[in-house]
Amino acid sequence: MNTFIDFKIKILDCVGVSSMYYSTISLRRLAKTFILKSIDIRQETHMTKRQEIFNFLKQADFSARELSKAVSIREKEIYDHLQHIEKSAKNKGYKFKVFAAQCISCGYTFKKRDRLTRPGRCPICKKEQIDPPRFQIV
Repeated sequence: MNTFIDFKIKILDCVGVSSMYYSTISLRRLAKTFILKSIDIRQETHMTKRQEIFNFLKQADFSARELSKAVSIREKEIYDHLQHIEKSAKNKGYKFKVFAAQCISCGYTFKKRDRLTRPGRCPICKKEQIDPPRFQIV
């Protein structure tokens, strides 16, 4: 418990946020912001966008929107890159994990979905408030 609190304070101090109460979700977002700021993926001179995405996904799980902001390309292009990254991860001996999209309203999880894109609406409650899928390389 104390290590979690120490970790929380270190992240908040590094990001430059006052140490007020934060939920676990906002703490996760702050940690990812810290990861994005602290990792200098572009240290090598000639990395392609796909290589940058691959390196980000090895660090933590990200949504397509977070990746598009980190790599500075459109979100639609990220999905094309992710299909190729999935194949190359298997060839390199890594595992490409997809954390399923989930409806924010009713909690329905899109487990059987093969596409990497965000679903349009929930089949149960018909609402469009859907948490996008997240991707990681392990």
